[in-house]
Amino acid sequence: MSSRLAFHVVFAAFAVVGGPWRSAAAQEVVVRRGMPAVVEPVLGVGIDGVLVGQSRDGEGRRVPWDMVAEVHGRFASDAAVHVQAADASWRARTRLERGDLAGAEPLFESLEERYAGRRGAMAQLVAGGLLLCRVARGANTLAIEPFLSYLEACEGDPMPRLIVRGGDASDPVDLTPIDEVTRLNPSLPPIWLATPAVQTAMRTQPRERTGRAAVVGAIYRASMQAETGESSLPPEPATADDAVRLLWEIVAARAGDPPTRATARERLRARLAAEPAPAPWLGAWCRCAVGRSLLREQDDESRLVAVAELLAIPATHEHAAPYVTGVAMAEASLALAQSGDLRGAHAVRNRLADRFPGHPALDLEALRRLPPAPPAPASTTRQEDKP
Repeated sequence: MSSRLAFHVVFAAFAVVGGPWRSAAAQEVVVRRGMPAVVEPVLGVGIDGVLVGQSRDGEGRRVPWDMVAEVHGRFASDAAVHVQAADASWRARTRLERGDLAGAEPLFESLEERYAGRRGAMAQLVAGGLLLCRVARGANTLAIEPFLSYLEACEGDPMPRLIVRGGDASDPVDLTPIDEVTRLNPSLPPIWLATPAVQTAMRTQPRERTGRAAVVGAIYRASMQAETGESSLPPEPATADDAVRLLWEIVAARAGDPPTRATARERLRARLAAEPAPAPWLGAWCRCAVGRSLLREQDDESRLVAVAELLAIPATHEHAAPYVTGVAMAEASLALAQSGDLRGAHAVRNRLADRFPGHPALDLEALRRLPPAPPAPASTTRQEDKP
């Protein structure tokens, strides 16, 4: 029996004076260091934590397992069933908070199935923590499932649990699983390249979801299908959720037929021109989507504009959206090579490798096998300039 969740047998007793059963007064929750003390008696325990409150008839409040060190009293034996999850979730959370993502990720993974499809604070911690770990190391295809699980865990919750990533985060948006306005993850756009990771992800059967997570999941899957030749754009969602409409526009601009692509580009450009301006990461998403959409067109002018749109991203949004910036640079490099500008293509690819050495775009076969650039023209000196 773990010393972290020890239990004691407590016998029920009646007070000599006053009469009512007072065993609840002997029940106790010992919290982890740094957590607020729990003074209410225990009403029950379950997979999501310890239910405490003043009356068995009341709803009470639930203390998540990662905050619980011990449970004493008549619910202690029930709590012992959850000792491993309590210990793993506490260790995962504290490692995430101090920036030890490599140590936190496998602990979150060990709890993933246990809390899949559930709502509430524990499911938010597990899914949100795993999401933060994976986007931090650039494993965006693997981050989709915990992202959708996090959306499910937050469904109907106006104030989802705050989950903090510590350490050397490059931007404040890396510190929480989703942006509170859009309820999207700024590091996880529905924008992909045909890398081995995307091809592997498409061979994996997604989990069935409900609510907003189901709609968002279908859009993300369509965004990957667009890069693997299996495009099946879902219908435009009939929703007042502007963030969901944005996701669909980004994918439609790439995966739709020519009229659909043109309409989606118009909407994305309207977002870029709106006042107030969109958040920098959102601006990068929209501009990259417009540029990549134009690359699907056949006329030379569209492709020239596409390269200009894509190369504007590293100049303005590199720090706010490093993943999108790398995708834009890879697409621009390939487009320049296709137009015959091999020197420009190599220059952009080399800058991508220098700025983002671990970016998944560098795994693209076409980018690795660019034809060699012609030698730079030798400088000439006019006869009259010679001394």
